[in-house]
Amino acid sequence: TGLLYNTIWYEWQDKAYHAIGEVLSGNMYTGDPKYNSFANFTVQSTDEQVSRSWYAFYKVAGNATVLIQTFEQKKSQVADPSFLTQGVAEARFMRGMAYFYLARVFGDVPIISDPVALANSGDYKVPRYLQKDVLRFVVEDLQYAEQNLPDASYQAGRVTKYAAKGMLS
Repeated sequence: TGLLYNTIWYEWQDKAYHAIGEVLSGNMYTGDPKYNSFANFTVQSTDEQVSRSWYAFYKVAGNATVLIQTFEQKKSQVADPSFLTQGVAEARFMRGMAYFYLARVFGDVPIISDPVALANSGDYKVPRYLQKDVLRFVVEDLQYAEQNLPDASYQAGRVTKYAAKGMLS
């Protein structure tokens, strides 16, 4: 699950978060013209930072979903699947976070349950889910994480059940 903690979030954390989270809210001022549409509340759907966010969140959600599916398949092949259950919980936390941001930033969005099958199908007409249904999906992921993550992380920086509790509150 280590890949879910680092550069996979870069497109969001680098500039899109500053634009959508900070400049748009009035918490940050920058003289950089690429943020003008956010500072002036004239954001278009074609804005680079908007597309970076969309891309980043679906990259995180897709990678997390593939890990979840892989770990679930492997559980029956090992004597003690507890480490895989924890891996699923970490991946579900990250996927939940990605869909949380998708729902909060974009509203109604697709939920991709199998990104590999979608890519192989060539049929990219995926229906959007209502924001409330996306948030319900987020809550399910975070509740699973809360129930299956440890109290203390085995490695600094990894999510714990308290991170999931915090996001659920």
